[in-house]
Amino acid sequence: MIRDFSTADKRGYLRLGFELDSRRSILRDWERHAPTIVQQALYFDEEWEELPCVYILSSGGPALEGDRYRQRFTLAPHSYAHISTGAATKVAPMREGYCSMQTHITLTEGAYLEYLPEPLIPCRDARYTSCTEIEIAPTASLLLGETILCGRKHSRERFDYSLLRSTISAR
Repeated sequence: MIRDFSTADKRGYLRLGFELDSRRSILRDWERHAPTIVQQALYFDEEWEELPCVYILSSGGPALEGDRYRQRFTLAPHSYAHISTGAATKVAPMREGYCSMQTHITLTEGAYLEYLPEPLIPCRDARYTSCTEIEIAPTASLLLGETILCGRKHSRERFDYSLLRSTISAR
């Protein structure tokens, strides 16, 4: 088998840690590896001015065969955050193999997280898996949303992907 090495597999990594300081919740700890990009936390919610809003961006284009993304979000006691993505995630066609996203969320006592990424768009013959693991304290709250579109409308794709698996587990 001849493999096309014209593009290297992407290995994106992101770690975000939020804490409560004297006035508001802050992004205290973060680490990222390209193509995953995160800039500073923004505070723009007029109803909750102390809420840090963080957007995850990718400089790598669509998800390709062999790409592996990992992200870890940790909220310290009584901290809160809103995390989203800057745009939809497009999954390109693949001949074999797959791309994947692993997310681990840890919410400690009294923590609150809104994790609402933009939709996932699997193209024809896309192969994608995601696994979200959640550790949540009994007094913590999580608002989690996952939107998966059926394909690209203008390409007349409707559920034409090859593999799509999404699992979420919480304890």
